[in-house]
Amino acid sequence: MKNTTHMISLYSCEKYLDTRLASQVSTWPEKIKDDVRIVKTVGNGNGEFVNGVLKLNSPDGYCELVNKTQAMFDWFLVNTDAKYLIKCDDDVWLSDKAIEVM
Repeated sequence: MKNTTHMISLYSCEKYLDTRLASQVSTWPEKIKDDVRIVKTVGNGNGEFVNGVLKLNSPDGYCELVNKTQAMFDWFLVNTDAKYLIKCDDDVWLSDKAIEVM
């Protein structure tokens, strides 16, 4: 994920990939600029993409959110050259104005 200025991590769990995350993704990606990358992020993986979803090297449960968040930051620092990371949980909606200024 090189040559990007911003990365948005759509932060969820496998349980919600087809519901919450799918709903969120369908509402605003067409407004995202070319230098902004959207990454669907869950746990229970090894830090690689599977079917377009980044599966972090961390458990996926609610009690492991601290570990999963640390794994997300570690992955971001190693695998991107983006200046900014926005962690957007699956129950959060970015406003159109926030997306436009990116």
